[in-house]
Order: sequence, then structure tokens, then C-alpha cells
Amino acid sequence: MTAELTTPADLVEDLPASGIGDGLQEQTPWTWVVVGPQIPSPAEAQQWVVRATTGAVVTFAGTVRDHAPGYEQVHGITYEVYGTEAVRRLTEVVGIARATWSDAGRIALFHRSGYVALGEESVLVVVASPHRRTAFDVARFCIDVLKVSVPVWKLEHDGVASGWSETGVMARSVREAADAWLAEEATEGVDR
Repeated sequence: MTAELTTPADLVEDLPASGIGDGLQEQTPWTWVVVGPQIPSPAEAQQWVVRATTGAVVTFAGTVRDHAPGYEQVHGITYEVYGTEAVRRLTEVVGIARATWSDAGRIALFHRSGYVALGEESVLVVVASPHRRTAFDVARFCIDVLKVSVPVWKLEHDGVASGWSETGVMARSVREAADAWLAEEATEGVDR
């Protein structure tokens, strides 16, 4: 059962005032997806996901690190994103998460495009739920499925050269990625 709206105002509530620049977004009362050179802050996303029924909020922020396979002095990454398809697939990730965890609350998924400097956030997943286990499970599902199914390519920049990472090259369908993730979780659950 999907969590209930807490007030009629939830149906028409505006997004926070943050700008997303030239980005794309999809927003419903329960889902907020943004792809673009600017994304809302973790604080803005956390404020948006919290409702009266929220007992837990899990936030995952992926940041640009100083190394990657073959690159030892990374100072930034340029993300090439197939924008409309990325928004569609991020929205599909949320839909599958919501169908799998019926008590999930609001979910926000954001991914940057363009140049992102060392230490800056490139991807953000924020999940609300009445209980922490669901919030953690949904957040982990969203980032894991997003990483293998959303068309995002990374051009790593380091002190010596720039080159394309292999991520994004083999983007799977969201359904295939989700099914594989859920099957792996079921197997791991047996082993625990």
C-alpha cells in the first residue's frame, strides 16, 4: 500500500525554489527527478521528502573522487547524459522501487551533467519512509539500479590525460537491472 498524502496541499505543492539551470525534471506528489548541470541540494531534497508520516530519511550523495581505474589524479568528471531518456529511466527506477516497497514515501533522484569538480556531488538519492529499513533498502536499490541502467557517460579528467570511463557504455534496461538486483538480494538474504 502506497503511503497516503497527508493533506490536499501535497497534491499541488511546488518544488523548492532551487534552480536547475538548463536541466530537466519530472515531479509528482511522490517523485522528484532532476538531470542537469545544477541539482538541488541534499537539504532541499530532504525537506521535500519529509511528510507527517516520515520516520526515516536516507540520503546518498555520490561525489567525484580523486582516482578511478587508470586515472590517479582526477580533478573532475564531465558527465554526458542522454537527458530525456535519463529522466524517463530515473522515473522508472522510482516506479519499480515504489511497487516493490509499498511503504516507501517520497523519493528524489538527481544526476548532474557537464563538468563536476573533485569533491562535488554528481548524484543524489533521497528516500523517505515511515521506517529506516525501507528507506535504506530503497536508497540502495535506487543508486545500484541507476548506475547500470541510466544513460550517463563519464569523461575522467586527471593531471595527465582525460578519458572515458566504461560506465554507461552498457546501460541495461531498468526492468532488467531491477530484476537482477532483486534476485541478488533474495539470494543474499538466504545466505545471511
